[in-house]
Amino acid sequence: MEQFICAERHKTCPSNQDLDMFALVILTHGHRNNILYGVDGSELEVEKIRDLLSYEKFPYMMGKPKLIFIQACQGGMY
Repeated sequence: MEQFICAERHKTCPSNQDLDMFALVILTHGHRNNILYGVDGSELEVEKIRDLLSYEKFPYMMGKPKLIFIQACQGGMY
């Protein structure tokens, strides 16, 4: 999840004003209750991703489409 945290630093960058939309694609393992796993085994709730894309935290993308695609299993067997 370190890469996701690094991306969080760039969301208020003024150069984002020129963007027309935002797309995020996540392919990972997951678990019930909307939990995603990082390559290091750390857990991230899907709700946290949505919160990071809110107007308060991503102001330059207000009123612009934000597409999030998540493909993750939700069980213990791979």
